[in-house]
Amino acid sequence: MSDLRQESPLVGVLSSTAVGDTGSPGVILTERLFLGYLNLRGDADDATFLTAVEGVLGVDLPVDPNTIAESDDVTACWMGPDEWLIILHPGEQTRCVANLRQALKKHHASAVDTTGGYTLVNVAGARRRELLAKGCTLDLHPRSFSPGQCAQTNLGKAGVLLIPRGDSSDAESFDVIVRRSFADYLGIWLRHSADEYGLQVIA
Repeated sequence: MSDLRQESPLVGVLSSTAVGDTGSPGVILTERLFLGYLNLRGDADDATFLTAVEGVLGVDLPVDPNTIAESDDVTACWMGPDEWLIILHPGEQTRCVANLRQALKKHHASAVDTTGGYTLVNVAGARRRELLAKGCTLDLHPRSFSPGQCAQTNLGKAGVLLIPRGDSSDAESFDVIVRRSFADYLGIWLRHSADEYGLQVIA
């Protein structure tokens, strides 16, 4: 019988490492493994569509550009006027996509499981913004980009979705969601770019 184990696209790139010579890490990288990801499309102006989705997800879809809505179980990210990325706990994607398709069968909408196509790296530490600013043109200051928002951008040469995280207006960390095909490149870029700050990787 074959051994069908899940394997991170960053295996061997973001392996655990101790703090460098600086004594304390300026950057802490943590991959959140095997989360579920769904691509949801539908009409944001259709109240019945929004109600049907809320009945499945337990959160209202964000309709304002570059915002998120979330509960303990689900994060819904605005990706465009009729598109959202839904992030779920590991293993929840099959049940969720089936429930969405059932709820939306009378709507012009789609729900597609894209779990195998993404991974997420959390970037924390006192030098988190300086690291991201090396490869990102967004203004990452809290006055411009704070928890409750999200943005599609480039980090180095990789397209990513960036989500500030924290309980205040000043993000304590950033979630970086990247397509699997760019994950290896991004992992190497993060390690190389963070080296001067003192890096800790939590695998």
